Amino acid sequence: SCGSAGERADGYDQPHGAFKLHANQGPVQNLTITGLDIVDATNSAIHLQGESYIDTVYFDGVSIQGAGGAAFFLSWGSNGACDAANVVAEGVSTGVQDDSDGNFTILRGPGNSGW
Repeated sequence: SCGSAGERADGYDQPHGAFKLHANQGPVQNLTITGLDIVDATNSAIHLQGESYIDTVYFDGVSIQGAGGAAFFLSWGSNGACDAANVVAEGVSTGVQDDSDGNFTILRGPGNSGW
């Protein structure tokens, strides 16, 4: 569980999501995230960033209960794709904030709601 996580703590005044995958120094691959509960995230709930590729990442059974930003935030420079199934969001400002210039795709599976 993540509660009230995410902040602007770096020197670039960049908002960070409560759960962040950052593919900066190499690809992020072959991950399955299940049973994650995000409650009252300060900014976005799930944050994907980095100029290396993100793929074969699966979100399944994720609960988002309140976020100051989007359910999913795709930062500038992010590229790749992830799968999302059974991701339920309530109290988010928007579903997906896509700043990736179309270089990142969320493949929506069954059971998603609220985003």
